[in-house]
Amino acid sequence: MSRKITENEIRMLQELITEIKSEVNPELSLEENMRISLSSRVENIEEEKAVEEICSGIQKFEDILEQLNQKEDRKAFLIEILNQSKLNEKTVQEQYEFLAEVMETFSKEMTEHPEYDLEELESFCIKKEGEITVEDLEQLKELVAEYLDEFSLLHGEAQGIEVFDGLFDTIGKEALEKITKVYEEKDEKYYMALAVYILQMQGKLESLSSGMGAKEIGAAVAAFFASFKARLDGMLGKIPWDKVLEILKRIATAAMTVFVCVAVAVIVFKVQKVVFFLAAAVLGYGVIGILAAAALSVGCGIKTVDWLLEMKERTIEVLKDVKDFTVEKYEVVKKWMIETALPALKEFWKKLKEKVECYRKKWQTATPDTEESFVEFELEDDITVEV
Repeated sequence: MSRKITENEIRMLQELITEIKSEVNPELSLEENMRISLSSRVENIEEEKAVEEICSGIQKFEDILEQLNQKEDRKAFLIEILNQSKLNEKTVQEQYEFLAEVMETFSKEMTEHPEYDLEELESFCIKKEGEITVEDLEQLKELVAEYLDEFSLLHGEAQGIEVFDGLFDTIGKEALEKITKVYEEKDEKYYMALAVYILQMQGKLESLSSGMGAKEIGAAVAAFFASFKARLDGMLGKIPWDKVLEILKRIATAAMTVFVCVAVAVIVFKVQKVVFFLAAAVLGYGVIGILAAAALSVGCGIKTVDWLLEMKERTIEVLKDVKDFTVEKYEVVKKWMIETALPALKEFWKKLKEKVECYRKKWQTATPDTEESFVEFELEDDITVEV
């Protein structure tokens, strides 16, 4: 997947969002308007199912985030979510193998960030030989929950911290206040998610993996809205930046947890598809945020395209030379990323190897079976986020 966002993609998204909103019939429900808009732009699609998945992705993310904001023991809460998903319908062996693939997918994605200096994970594997016990499974669940709670922000959105902050610095306070008004429109995130989904179905978003489904797009856009709002509050001085960072961490945890739960339902424990599907969602998470932020900026009449086209190179430069920035937010990011997160992540992988008695083997990327479709993107409707 390419992370290079083009000016054309930004403008297509902004224009489509504007079109969709202009077509809204106030006498119809949000879902009805979304279905009409989708069916008029994408042929041969079950618009009711697709819209339901988009809305479900947004709602699941928001439910989980709300609980993460309230729970003192977030790791126990995340384990409970895993247990409430379709994971518990499978055997101990199957559950272990699935969670092992999840963690290996995360480690593979980490090695693709040279600034993280985690090359030793390139051949990392935690699958165990022989029979898997209930104790083995419970231990791995705890490690997965710990990873989701502590390190989700390092996937995609970690670079987004600097990217978004650079965007805010570029457009100024007046534009920030202008963009803030967008968040007063409660349906905005739904129409933005629908626009992203439509463009993806039309094959017009080359920066976004085709493996990302409606539910994941809904969750990713909801995560973008929540994180963008937190950053806006930080830039406008409403909350301190160390608090912003804590909010961003919980947002990333909620989004990644939704991705894992959707993967449980979709993949049905087929190893090749776990790697393909989950990696697509993880990598697409940050891309959607940057794309949507750019579309919002363009919609407010702010020129940011030239800056955004260089976002990848600029971001890596910021990460490597963050000491050149004196603004409070960069100091907070530096402390968490360089002094806290990365050393802790290395210790986490070391602990994981020791606890699951893993052995090393060369990572092999498999191509998913194209004959099987990702039609069953359903999370259980009755899943609850109450512990």
